[in-house]
Amino acid sequence: MITKLVIPGRCPMNNGRDGLLRMHWRKRNKLRDYYQLLFRTQTTNRHTGQVRIELVRHSTGQPADYDGLVSSGKLPFDAMKRAGIIVDDSPDYIGQPSYSQTKAINHKSQMTVIRIIDVDPTHAP
Repeated sequence: MITKLVIPGRCPMNNGRDGLLRMHWRKRNKLRDYYQLLFRTQTTNRHTGQVRIELVRHSTGQPADYDGLVSSGKLPFDAMKRAGIIVDDSPDYIGQPSYSQTKAINHKSQMTVIRIIDVDPTHAP
């Protein structure tokens, strides 16, 4: 099974004015909860075993450094777990997610696309 989730706009990274490191915990939790509700409207799929996750960030800004790109997956991964789409966001279940980025045409086309692909739907660690 393959599940595709799309987050409109950019997911925050660690650094920057609105980065995760400077964000108040209430605002961070509210954003995570928004992602959770968004994901529930996009799919009813439940991945019960190991999965491979691919995250692609579409942004108009400068390309992010790798650690910033990886940090942009923190809230969406937590939201996928809370929504019940994946069992857990630990390496036992999601392994090593792949991260990439592309240049968006304009601000309206900025988004984060996440694909979840079953590796072994019957095996749970």
